[in-house]
Amino acid sequence: MEQRAKRFGIAQQPPAGDYKKGGGAGGGKSQKQQTQRAKREQSHHESGKKREGTAKMQEQQKKAKAVEQPLLSKEEIEKRLARAKKFGTTEGVDDLKAMLRKYRFQS
Repeated sequence: MEQRAKRFGIAQQPPAGDYKKGGGAGGGKSQKQQTQRAKREQSHHESGKKREGTAKMQEQQKKAKAVEQPLLSKEEIEKRLARAKKFGTTEGVDDLKAMLRKYRFQS
């Protein structure tokens, strides 16, 4: 048991019979239960931080995707808009119109 504790870098816990039962400030809870509760609270707190971080990363990725779209040639944009109109598709039409506006308002 001692070797295993050393190998994994954990503190060796006293045998199960050494716990005090009842009374005291601990409310009758064993040390094992208290440490498990502390670990759960800590992991819950850390998981909240991870969620906040992932939300920020997702927003950054969305912004990066919007910037990554290359500006197509004016003729290509017009061809794609005509095809979308012909087949009645609306997916990506707003992006194409935005690209066309960039050409229109360039100085």
